[in-house]
Amino acid sequence: MKGNKKEDQPSYVRAFSLMVDIIWILAVVGLVLALVMGFVIITKSGGVKSIMIQTGISLTGFFNSIIFVLIIFYLRKILRSIKAKSPFEVANVQRIKNIAYAVFVLIPIDILGKILMRGFDSTFSSAGFIDLIWDGFIKLLIIGLGILVIAKVFESGLELQKEKNLTI
Repeated sequence: MKGNKKEDQPSYVRAFSLMVDIIWILAVVGLVLALVMGFVIITKSGGVKSIMIQTGISLTGFFNSIIFVLIIFYLRKILRSIKAKSPFEVANVQRIKNIAYAVFVLIPIDILGKILMRGFDSTFSSAGFIDLIWDGFIKLLIIGLGILVIAKVFESGLELQKEKNLTI
């Protein structure tokens, strides 16, 4: 059946799409669990200082989950356009940029979460600070910048696609 859309797609696109759909389900379940566990942790903690720390940890986990769900949401949209044989479109360029911006938003949330979980003193010791800067800042910054480069490549592909469509 040549007209079947699923058979026209490469197997790696179908496999990657299935994997992203499974991750989507897990991410949404994780978001709900992060919210529920946050409430449980906050209600079980004792003392004002403990409640503040637990609330901060719960909120950072919840915001991380929201951003992860958002990234997977955009990735699913991009995959749908790839399956429809139109990857180079303006919407995909914006989706890829949105993924990069979401990664950039993760940087301060991740740093705050690590400070709250480890404590201020141990986080800003020499080893803790290096770990905080490397894991919390540099890696996410490099990932975000790499995704912006991919967005630029898609933007260039979009321009080439427009030129190709205009030529006879």
